[in-house]
Amino acid sequence: MSLEADVQRKKQDKYDVNLENEVRHWIASFFQDSNAEQFKSLEDPSNPIQTALKDGVVLCEVLNKIIQPTSSTTKIKLVKINKSSLPFKQRENLSNFINTLSSVFGFSQNELFTVNDLYDAHDLLLFLNTIHLLSVWYSKFTKGLVQLITPAEQSNSAPNTPTLHSGSNTLRSRSSIAEAHSPKFTRTSEKKPIDVSTT
Repeated sequence: MSLEADVQRKKQDKYDVNLENEVRHWIASFFQDSNAEQFKSLEDPSNPIQTALKDGVVLCEVLNKIIQPTSSTTKIKLVKINKSSLPFKQRENLSNFINTLSSVFGFSQNELFTVNDLYDAHDLLLFLNTIHLLSVWYSKFTKGLVQLITPAEQSNSAPNTPTLHSGSNTLRSRSSIAEAHSPKFTRTSEKKPIDVSTT
């Protein structure tokens, strides 16, 4: 067995189907009221999650649904979405999604998947982990415990400056977010299910 094949086998052994289902339902919950095609696609277990999300459109739409209600006051721009079927445009969508998680949602590099992790299925578990962290963030956001990072705050932030705000405007470091909210992959029972009741 080649080294590459061995690495892929180990990734498959670690893959968490339960986490995938939680991620599917959480993302689909943003579209269930309209019964949109995105909802049907994600709720169809025969449709691989990578196929449903690799073009980046649905992922960017989720971020825009979170940003839109406060965009007029925060001046945070919506994520640009390319509807083209061209691969480089789809990859650009994923880059826009990842960059927005970093600049607007305060995610650190070790909390983010890469474009290749999803688009080329290089490491889908890392992708699922990032979306799980986003669901944890969103749960706090709906309770007023965290805030989006405005353009003014982004321009005033130095590298390695804490970026995730609490309700009392106390800054928390990115590393502490990762430690507090990173899902455990050793046992499924250790992960808290994604709560879709707040969407």
